[in-house]
Amino acid sequence: MSSDHNAQPQKQDYRNEEVEVENSTGQRFPIGTYLLRVYPESFNSYDAYMEIPMSITIYKEIQKVISPRLGKTWKVIAGPTESLIGNAPGWVFWLGLIQEDVS
Repeated sequence: MSSDHNAQPQKQDYRNEEVEVENSTGQRFPIGTYLLRVYPESFNSYDAYMEIPMSITIYKEIQKVISPRLGKTWKVIAGPTESLIGNAPGWVFWLGLIQEDVS
């Protein structure tokens, strides 16, 4: 008998995913992520996690993340913070789902 009521929900990892980020004025910029991790349901009040290269200079301005391929839009709930894991230096963002295209 297994007890998984505290287990992390299944996640989907997208490495090197191309997304668009939006700043407070509505400007959008294409960026490449190290990792976009999407949870099927909220996990610790987050719906997704994104890690981007530190070389992306607009990291402080990011307010929304849009994935046209996945049909999802998230708002930044927390971050950026410096990634303590991973092979390359990165910024980490925790995201909340605000729109999902349902076909």
